[in-house]
Amino acid sequence: MPLNEDLDIKDLGQPLQFWGNLDSKKGRKAYPRLREYMFIALVAKTPEINWYELDKGRWTPNETVNALMMTMEEYINYGLSVIKDKMDDDETYFMNQDSFLNIFQELVFSKKKKNDDKLEPLD
Repeated sequence: MPLNEDLDIKDLGQPLQFWGNLDSKKGRKAYPRLREYMFIALVAKTPEINWYELDKGRWTPNETVNALMMTMEEYINYGLSVIKDKMDDDETYFMNQDSFLNIFQELVFSKKKKNDDKLEPLD
């Protein structure tokens, strides 16, 4: 979901190097592999980056980082809108320990169903 044009992306988020890098006092372990997977997904989901042009110096590292950040922020924006919609429908929705799992399942299965509908029979 695109961000509001008035929003300055520099004011958002936490630097990538800090994502999931700390153990918590409550027993949660650090999850650096998740950070790596998220970075790979961002690279795959940011088609406007021309890696060849970056390698040749005609696309700056700063432009590349900004494009990756924008993709991440747009995914976050969509996720926050889903959470807001759930809260608007039912204020107690997130009191269930499975609430986020249910959201993920809804998103995955609805996307899969949409993709299945587009399949045409083989000849």
